[in-house]
Amino acid sequence: MRSHLELWGTAYGFFNPLTGMAMPAAGVIVSALWDIAGPKVTFLADRGFTTLTLAGAAAIGAKIARTT
Repeated sequence: MRSHLELWGTAYGFFNPLTGMAMPAAGVIVSALWDIAGPKVTFLADRGFTTLTLAGAAAIGAKIARTT
């Protein structure tokens, strides 16, 4: 269990820059989608991206659980 605790800082250090780099791109995509298709489509796309992200996180979590 000790090795997992040592990797927490690494995971946070990896996650933080990735989310920081994704924010400007997400803003551009959402702005364009809002202007082109309107708010309804923008929020539906947001729901789809969130669902994909949660499914990916669940799959990665299941894979990690199997390997430990």
